[in-house]
Amino acid sequence: MKIKILILATAILALVFMLTGWTFYTRMALDYNSEGNYFDKNTLVTYNEQGVITFGLMTFVILIVTLLMIKKIKKLRKNHQV
Repeated sequence: MKIKILILATAILALVFMLTGWTFYTRMALDYNSEGNYFDKNTLVTYNEQGVITFGLMTFVILIVTLLMIKKIKKLRKNHQV
């Protein structure tokens, strides 16, 4: 039962990783002005360049946690098969 919960949590973390990674990638591609802002005329939203760093750090941390969860699942599966 514990392994199933860990697998579900890891799948959710993987989805969150993909979402933050996609947001990080799209924010990097924006054309910021000299003040570090980008104004989207379609949605009337202003994006700050500092968000790129924030989403980059979030993506990295979530990736590390996801990989640690995968390692933990492999270890638990190995112990159950013995």
